[in-house]
Amino acid sequence: MTVYTCDQLLALSHNRPPPLRAVRKSLFANRLWLPARLRHVKLRAHRCVRTAVTTSRDLLSTNGSTVSESDVNVKVNINNGVSDVRRVCCGLDVGYLNVQSLPKPEHTIAVHETIEDKKLDVFVLTESWHHSSDDISLRLAAPTDYSFVEKVRESDPGHGGIVIYYRSCYKCVRINIPQLVTFEALCVRLVVAGESFLFLAIYRPGSARPANQFYDELAVVLEELVVQGGPITIGGDINIHVEKPDDPDAVRFAALLASFDLVQHVSGPTHTKAGTLDLVMSFSDREVMNVCVDPAGVISDHGVVTCHIPSQQHVIPVTSRRVRSWGKVDIAAFQDAIRNSPLGRPPSPSSCSSDMFAEYDSVLRQIADRFAPEHTVRSRSRPLAPWFDADCRATSRNYRRLERTYRRTVPDTL
Repeated sequence: MTVYTCDQLLALSHNRPPPLRAVRKSLFANRLWLPARLRHVKLRAHRCVRTAVTTSRDLLSTNGSTVSESDVNVKVNINNGVSDVRRVCCGLDVGYLNVQSLPKPEHTIAVHETIEDKKLDVFVLTESWHHSSDDISLRLAAPTDYSFVEKVRESDPGHGGIVIYYRSCYKCVRINIPQLVTFEALCVRLVVAGESFLFLAIYRPGSARPANQFYDELAVVLEELVVQGGPITIGGDINIHVEKPDDPDAVRFAALLASFDLVQHVSGPTHTKAGTLDLVMSFSDREVMNVCVDPAGVISDHGVVTCHIPSQQHVIPVTSRRVRSWGKVDIAAFQDAIRNSPLGRPPSPSSCSSDMFAEYDSVLRQIADRFAPEHTVRSRSRPLAPWFDADCRATSRNYRRLERTYRRTVPDTL
């Protein structure tokens, strides 16, 4: 049987026609090579397992324990190209670009290739210049298994505009924000493996300096999003020269971010004229990793900004404990067993206190093992919610007590 290396397989399509369909089917059928879609799914699954292993090691390091990939309780299934990663999300790879007219054929192809080459989970485009959601360029720029949400500039279709591409396997919900005048914004919530990510895309036209109303409107939008809960990532073309620390607009913008405990993560030029105009911001307690700025002028006069937003989900360790099912015990029979045991008779006058305690413990354990034998249950320790204080706990207990009383006293008429 002939075995090919990875480089040899990749060389089949280098400066020559692609292999015949029969050859490709043979390669895939014998698992010599996987389609790009399956390779990407498998890579993400392995990344999730590695993330779970790292998290478990951190959790168990205090006990001196070690953990391997086989010890992590993470289920990863790859079936027909569909990845099922439960309880663990390794994060999202996100990109930002001021594309300056997505309908241009070369820009449509470039966006499509950028998403595939960089394996982006989310790609935010500003200045898309699309006229409506029916523009064919929006769909041509989306790779297979990708969807998008868009917002056209209502006052001037064909200019401005925002598009957010994301993987179709994610659940996407559009978040309503107030009506804006000085800038465009689009906000979505993506739910990935049970974890919620909130993205706010912003485009502020740079034809003039930001007016006072811009800061007021941005503050209103941020106040609206704070109550949404969950991590928020803000990005796009702000058109403020944050690379100039003495610039009045940069100083005022930095003060606004500080008032909301936001951190700006992009450094270095993002424009052909050496300005840092495309920004990525998050709250200080939300980590943004691997921020990278591609050279400007490749697709448009802005460079592609990419980053990785890690997951904040943790693998909760499973603990085992021994319990008894006291709720299933026949109380009357249990009381009779105690009365008929040595504990139901007066102790011997010659017995000392230690003998009576030992007999008490031994007899009760034998009766308990007969009526409610011990068995092992597995449970996960859940982090405490900071809002669940003593008052909430007392209210919850009283509610459960009243519910039990109602069920005992009210006959079931259904």
